[in-house]
Amino acid sequence: MKIAEGLITKADLEEKIYNFYNRARNNLLVQEGEVAQEDPEKLIKSLEEANKSLVELTAKIHKANSQSQLVDEDGNPLDITIQEALAKKEGLVSLASKLRDLAESATPQNRYSKSEIKFIATVDSKVLQTKADKLSKEARNLDIAIQRTNWLVDL
Repeated sequence: MKIAEGLITKADLEEKIYNFYNRARNNLLVQEGEVAQEDPEKLIKSLEEANKSLVELTAKIHKANSQSQLVDEDGNPLDITIQEALAKKEGLVSLASKLRDLAESATPQNRYSKSEIKFIATVDSKVLQTKADKLSKEARNLDIAIQRTNWLVDL
């Protein structure tokens, strides 16, 4: 199984766990004299089994991510692991988001009358937006490399 397939399976397991939990929760209490639509004990057992599978799969994914090098378009290894690339991408996305927010906050609002206080920006919001756009592009390119590698590396 490739990392990408493992990630798809992981998402499926997370969905199953969520569904088992909700179904069990909905069958914990019944009106006196009634019977639950589903056996909550069986649902809880299924929840526990799915959770065990999720933990094992997640550990395999993390291990593969920490040991595998990212690859370029030609399949050549780069000097960064998948795990490092994921951390870098997360940092880029976070910083880009914060810079966009600062750029928006630095944009003066229109005044409705001359008696209102006039605010002026202390930073150039266009520069911040340009930096945010550049970081976002770098994060997208990194994500493409991560996805490419995920389809090549075995768990």
